[in-house]
Amino acid sequence: MSDVAATGVDEIHWGHGLKAVNFLAMIYPIDAGCQRLLWVDRRRCERTLRRGLNELRKELVEGLRSVCSDMWKPHLKVLAEEAGQALNVLDGFHIT
Repeated sequence: MSDVAATGVDEIHWGHGLKAVNFLAMIYPIDAGCQRLLWVDRRRCERTLRRGLNELRKELVEGLRSVCSDMWKPHLKVLAEEAGQALNVLDGFHIT
């Protein structure tokens, strides 16, 4: 896996209802030319995102300069704790 300086953190809703089990959590690169999924798992919760960051190479997470996410507080908390050196840029779609 090459170096990734910027990632996105998001979720996809699937199934019926808004329970955590009806979401897939994703971590993906947003650097130019990178078009692959780094990690995906079921459930939208702090524990799932924390596990995803821990499963990625430590050097990758420590080398992040920016992360794009929505304003969901559990994700913001985990990103601050696990990748606090990275600038968290809020996804414009969720701001408007």
